[in-house]
Amino acid sequence: MTARARLATFLAALVALFGVSYAVAGAVVPDDVVDRWQERVEPVEPMSEGEHD
Repeated sequence: MTARARLATFLAALVALFGVSYAVAGAVVPDDVVDRWQERVEPVEPMSEGEHD
């Protein structure tokens, strides 16, 4: 198997893994949990050039 074929196989497996993970998470995590996560997150305000922590 050439390096190009191995990389293509790895990429295809990685895409499939992320796709399956996304589908499972969409089916397993309830919508009310997502809503609570979004309520907890404070909006991020961009910093101006002069501001630093």
